[in-house]
Amino acid sequence: MTRKKINTAMVMGVPIQGAKSDLDFKLQRLIFISLGEASMCWDSPQSAGEFHSTEATKIGLKLVEDIKNLVRNI
Repeated sequence: MTRKKINTAMVMGVPIQGAKSDLDFKLQRLIFISLGEASMCWDSPQSAGEFHSTEATKIGLKLVEDIKNLVRNI
């Protein structure tokens, strides 16, 4: 799947949340792009209902923290 060029300060319509390093920024960007792509995995995305971007943002931020904690403990 080809990824569209996006504004690097925004992902899924929300600003990157407190990225403390280039790696943190890239990790957040990849996770949020993936969440956005996954949100379109419906037979008919147009009639899938309302997308709750606030909840998706919480999921993405939790995943970022979980990955960072996991990497710290390796």
